[in-house]
Amino acid sequence: MSAQFAYQEMPEQPHDRDELDGESTALPAEYLPPLLAGARARGMADAFDLMGKAAILVGEMGMTLHVNQAAQAKLGASLAVVSRHLIGANAAANSALQALITDAVAGRSHPCISLPRGEGQSNLIIEALPIAGAAGDPNQILKAIVVISD
Repeated sequence: MSAQFAYQEMPEQPHDRDELDGESTALPAEYLPPLLAGARARGMADAFDLMGKAAILVGEMGMTLHVNQAAQAKLGASLAVVSRHLIGANAAANSALQALITDAVAGRSHPCISLPRGEGQSNLIIEALPIAGAAGDPNQILKAIVVISD
């Protein structure tokens, strides 16, 4: 069974034009940076998802913006997200983790850290990657990416 569709010229709609009654429909320039920043963050999250890498996107003041599925699988006794912050299981682990994240959010690199897990499991290797140019830019919501591996 086949269907035939007749092409019919549609009348021009107001949203088809760049201007309505002399007013521009373009977004004001101040809206563009946050929209682009959000798209950049979403693109980064998608890239780590496609690679199957455990990643946690971090914003201003170390707030967790997104935890992908691979990272969720690695959370547990040694590493958790509490009140939108990534924390370690004990004071020493948490101190090292917070220093790592703080440096990355500020645009500084920091050596990886290793967090012990349960008996018979390999340590978690945590690396925080600063986002170039984001530290001093209030429009950039994504400040760092925490990558977790075994």
